[in-house]
Amino acid sequence: MFFPEDLEIQLHDYLREHVEPKLVEFDAEKTSKRRANDAVQVVDQLAPRIFNWCKDNNPSLVAGIKGDIEFRSQLAQANSEFELVRDMAKAEKHMRLDRGSPLVSSSTQIQAKTRGWGEGPYGEGPYGGREQIVVDLNDGSSRNVYTVVCAAYRFLQNHMSGIGAT
Repeated sequence: MFFPEDLEIQLHDYLREHVEPKLVEFDAEKTSKRRANDAVQVVDQLAPRIFNWCKDNNPSLVAGIKGDIEFRSQLAQANSEFELVRDMAKAEKHMRLDRGSPLVSSSTQIQAKTRGWGEGPYGEGPYGGREQIVVDLNDGSSRNVYTVVCAAYRFLQNHMSGIGAT
């Protein structure tokens, strides 16, 4: 039997049951756009859960913040990888972003492809031009999605640790 309170997954349960498995799956299949999208979505969806944790456990941390969209914006200002995850998640959800100044405007900018030497930031993605999931940013640069998602997740973990949410 299903009870409405089952929808109330606690923050640590969400990490264990959703975020971490999706990251493990993406790690195992780094060329899967579906695994990439799943990982992007669960890391992005962690932000409103942190916001709601703050509202329930330490409201002073989010005093004056109108909602999770504003909270996500503040997180995005603090961390460029989270900003990119947020924009990728929105682009995948809406297919095209027409308002504001997103880093990514279309879901088609996220794709599996090879990158050769010098085509991405040093240390990102597999060595030797193997296929990987890449996001082409509006500014003409590109990033390895796995690297970005993991960095955004580490940022959120550090944020949660700093506010006592872990």
